[in-house]
Amino acid sequence: MLLSGGDGGTVYVLGDSVGLYSGVVTGPNIIVLKLSASNGNSAYGDDSHGSPIPARWTGPKGYATSAEMALPGACSGEGTVPELFVAGTQLVTGTGYDYILLGLTLSQASFGTRRTYNSAYTDTCVSLCATCEGVYLTGYTDANHPTSSTPIDYATIAFNRVLSATLWGPKFYDGASAHENDYARQIVCLGSNLYVVGDSWGGTSHGYDIKAVLYSTVTGNAQWTSSDDQGRYDNSVNHGEDRTSAAIVDKDSNVHIVGKSYNGSTNVVDFITLSFEAAGSNPGGLHWHLPGTPDTARGVVYFNGSGSGNDVGAAIGFGANFMDEPNNHIADIWVFGSAAGGASGGGSNQQYTTIRYIQTEN
Repeated sequence: MLLSGGDGGTVYVLGDSVGLYSGVVTGPNIIVLKLSASNGNSAYGDDSHGSPIPARWTGPKGYATSAEMALPGACSGEGTVPELFVAGTQLVTGTGYDYILLGLTLSQASFGTRRTYNSAYTDTCVSLCATCEGVYLTGYTDANHPTSSTPIDYATIAFNRVLSATLWGPKFYDGASAHENDYARQIVCLGSNLYVVGDSWGGTSHGYDIKAVLYSTVTGNAQWTSSDDQGRYDNSVNHGEDRTSAAIVDKDSNVHIVGKSYNGSTNVVDFITLSFEAAGSNPGGLHWHLPGTPDTARGVVYFNGSGSGNDVGAAIGFGANFMDEPNNHIADIWVFGSAAGGASGGGSNQQYTTIRYIQTEN
């Protein structure tokens, strides 16, 4: 993962590395490179081989491949917090895989503080976010139903910003088909709203659905409680696989998701882009926006490449003019992925594909 520093002059690179120390192979270890955005030089210098020296977590084996990092941001009335939060999964002898949250002191190239979530079962951390209320991790675990044959659920936990205590959690989400597999993919938060977005088993006739769960960052209480259909998307025409790839949250705390959805052809999927409102005419209810269509439309938008094959959305972002244009303009939503034949040209070869949607207020 790559993250730009708040000042624009620094780039952080997160990954894992296997090292050789005193003739002994160690790791993998979670590492963070701190590089100058202008020339790529390492803030910690280079080693004897000319490679940039990283900040390295040298505790139990740590995997950052599917996890994330976040800058803490400036919040009033608090003490000293880490300069960077890093989340991942560590392998500990006797307990298996656990969540790990590290606080990095960038000036010293050291991980000064850490918190873990260890259920004594398999706990896989995939994402984190930070607000002035706390630091939040999500992933999936089999701890909620350890006697079930398919017990994997979303698991979300909150820590304070100095990483000295747990605020709440873990909070589990066990989907519409109870005791089946539900995999959290990403957590996004803003203010008092926290979304956990992932893939939830909808039953044998539906396969996996895209599912968002909305929590309060302060209490950890679920905000959509009237029905499991809130925050859930199943392609009601074709059913089949609907999967989450990435999500972002806007300044009104609405969440926007990109992924893939089965289009009715054998083992073929299309891009899917959709949104949830945190509040509206039915507060706490689920509403879909349809980017790229008249303001009154509600729903989802698909993209089917010009070729024959799979089209998979992988990343989502806002345009630079987000929330900054007249005429009730809300956002330019950009999605990126791969499509068979690309946007035009046909064929079955996969091509990088970027799509811009315009979203406007009703």
